[in-house]
Amino acid sequence: MFSISVTLMMLFVAQELKAVIVQGIGLSMVFFLILAGPRLGRAQAVSTDAGGLAQVGHGLLDDADFIAQVKQGMIFLYNVQFEDARSIFEQASQHFPEHPVGPFLEAVNTWWMIQIDHPDLTYDARFNALIDEVLQRSNAFLKKDKHDQEAKYLKSAALGLRAQFRTRRQSWLGAASDGKDSFDYIEELVEEDPDNDDIYYGLGMYDYYFPLALERYPILKPILIIYPEGNKERGITRLERVMRNGRFGRVEAAFALAKIFLQYEKNPARALGFVTWLRTEFPDNPLFHTFEGQAYEQLNFWPEARRIYQEVLERHHAGKRGYNQIIGNQARNALRRIGNS
Repeated sequence: MFSISVTLMMLFVAQELKAVIVQGIGLSMVFFLILAGPRLGRAQAVSTDAGGLAQVGHGLLDDADFIAQVKQGMIFLYNVQFEDARSIFEQASQHFPEHPVGPFLEAVNTWWMIQIDHPDLTYDARFNALIDEVLQRSNAFLKKDKHDQEAKYLKSAALGLRAQFRTRRQSWLGAASDGKDSFDYIEELVEEDPDNDDIYYGLGMYDYYFPLALERYPILKPILIIYPEGNKERGITRLERVMRNGRFGRVEAAFALAKIFLQYEKNPARALGFVTWLRTEFPDNPLFHTFEGQAYEQLNFWPEARRIYQEVLERHHAGKRGYNQIIGNQARNALRRIGNS
């Protein structure tokens, strides 16, 4: 009976994770987990020791060129310019040839390619191979030094990313296992560096969605009693902290807050502020574009909603990058729904 209960719980938790990322973002610990800690452990230098691991060098945050390149790559990524992002990430990581940051950046880029057109399985094998490489390299660093923060950050990020991929592919047990392992690292990292604003994204997401899950399925309370209690208000506060003060997690926090206020809190006025910022920063992102239409629609601002959805549909018809059949169908259905309102 206990094993059945645990299995059901894991299936449910994985299903709830899907709600976090169904719109295509919700990356729990992505870029800012590479760079967020002001006192990250040790990035490897170019030279390696006899065991194949790099000698301790300067941290990634001490490398101004690396930071600048990754920031530029993030801009390309969020504007769905995947080839440009990949080129930038390759340049950024070439000075750290044995470090897990290289395959992780490529995995993130590949994940976005999957997210934009998720029925296409073309990139699945490549994504899994890259995540395996990140975990292998991170474990090698942790074997040498179990306190290596960079390795912890990247291992947690890779597990969180794979949890979302497995959720998308309906591999529920694997997703739940990866998600739990990733969250364990998040808690450990926050304890080590509580002033790190960016890392509160992961805690904020947990805080909000865990009690939401219990509200929807109270029968699970006896099973989930061993897990830390969440708090939706605290979760929103933590996400807003990242949005205000984060160095690399602002985009993820803004989208998470927009989703929360649109889909769960039913407060489109608050959502619109975050969506407007996202659209200003990344005007070519079809997911942010679609959310803008949803915000105006929920506010009953029919002319604005109709204009936004029409823009999305026109970009789809023009073959603009990222505005695929799924996005086009969403806009078309929304225009039918609005009608002559």
